[in-house]
Order: sequence, then C-alpha cells, then structure tokens
Amino acid sequence: MGKIIQFSGRHELARNGDGSQEDYAPQNLELFPLDVLGIDPVKKGADSAGTVLAADGYPYNTKSSRTRPELPLNEWLCYHISEACGIAVPTNKILKMPDGELVFGSRQAAGTYTKGGIVNTPDQLVRRLVVPERLWGMLALDLFIQNLDRRFANLVFQTVGSETNVLSIDFSRALLHHRDLFFPVGKIDPNCNSVAFARFVSAIVPLSYAEVERICSALTRVTADHLLDWSARAPASWRSVPRFSELLDWWSTDQKKARLQEIQDYFWNGSHF
Repeated sequence: MGKIIQFSGRHELARNGDGSQEDYAPQNLELFPLDVLGIDPVKKGADSAGTVLAADGYPYNTKSSRTRPELPLNEWLCYHISEACGIAVPTNKILKMPDGELVFGSRQAAGTYTKGGIVNTPDQLVRRLVVPERLWGMLALDLFIQNLDRRFANLVFQTVGSETNVLSIDFSRALLHHRDLFFPVGKIDPNCNSVAFARFVSAIVPLSYAEVERICSALTRVTADHLLDWSARAPASWRSVPRFSELLDWWSTDQKKARLQEIQDYFWNGSHF
C-alpha cells in the first residue's frame, strides 16, 4: 500500500508517474530550497515580499504566506498550470529566507520593459512578438483562473536577436485569492485590468480562436491529480489554506468542463473586447 497523504482534509494515495503506488514524502523539495543571500526590502509591494538574491546568483521576486496565506501556493500552482498549457513563465524556485521561512521565488527575467527607461511603447512590443496570438492564450488562461489583473506590469517582453517573446508573471490575484473560487464568467468586471488589456491587444492582434481552443484543450488535460502532485512538491506550510481542498474538489467535477465552455463562449461573443 502507498502512504496516505493528507491535504487539508483530503486523503490521497501517493502515486508514481506510471500509476504504481509507493511511499512518498510530500515535502521532498523542502530538502533543496535555495538559500537567500540578500534582501532588497525597498522592492516590497502589495503582494511581493521583496526582491532577493539567491544562492544561484540570480535575483528573485518573492511571495510569502506572511503577506497572505495563499500567496506562495497560488503562484506555485499557477506557474505549473501555465507551463502545462504551453504558456511561458520564468524559472521558479522554493527559497529559504535567512529566518528559515520558505517562500516562492520567481527568477527575474531580463527583458524590454515599458517603463523605467522606455525602449518600446506597449503597441510596438506586441507588434514585435514572434507569436503574438500567444497573448490570447494567456488571457484565456487568466480568465479561467480568475486572474483579473493582467497588464503590462506583469508581463516580461524579451528580445533575443531579432525575436521578441513574452513571459507571464504574477498570479497573486487569481485562483485561491478569491472568496468564490470560480464565479460565473459572465460576471467578470468589464473594466478589470485583464479585459482592458484584451481590448488593447484586440486593436493590434486579431482574436485567435485557435489559441483560445488550444488553452481550453490543455486545461482539460490538467487534472486534480496534477494539482495534487504539484502541491506535494511544495512546502507543507503552503498547503494549509482552506480553499485548497475546495479547489481540488471543484477541479474534479463537471463544473470545470462547463467553465471551459463558458470561457470559449466569452471569447466567441466578441462584444467584450
């Protein structure tokens, strides 16, 4: 028999990738967090615990449960969901602060930013993207997980040679942040940052129905077991948030399939952008 792991009221058998069962330590990555060597407290934000220098020599933006209990797990899950859907995100690590706290770290990615020494205007950056329709994929995912704060400040545009690509960062106001994990898509505030950003993009990049369908198809293949496996690789302290169990339960129901259809209908409608 496999070892029983408890997650916020749920009990699950640990499984290997091939479906076989074995004893499994859910805190396995806690054995290998990156030590934080220095902290820049000036760069703390409403959701960020600040920028730090880690032992690998790179700076990271951090999210701490001391700011809000769900923040580190939220970022950890959303980064993994994004990668599973083919949405690019920065390298992310579990970091160990000098006081021993384990925080989520998103490696700062060098990029062409739209403020602080403007190199390109936002519309120029969008026009230079190698795969501009990927922005519609990001927005489809954002609206599914209720990330209503997508804007240029939480995108990183990177130019290598003549090619420009974009990374999605910061999911602080998504998923576990909301009291209602998944309110109806039709109730999304038309004036929220994500919809406003979609309007901006629509003036430059035609709405890609194929990209929206690609993301919805990928989300269909992301199961509650995937969420459970990803969370099992995070510190146990991150998982002690009340809505995590609710999220796992919802993800296994037909409500998920219905929401994916709502997302497609929302984009098909066309009147929102």
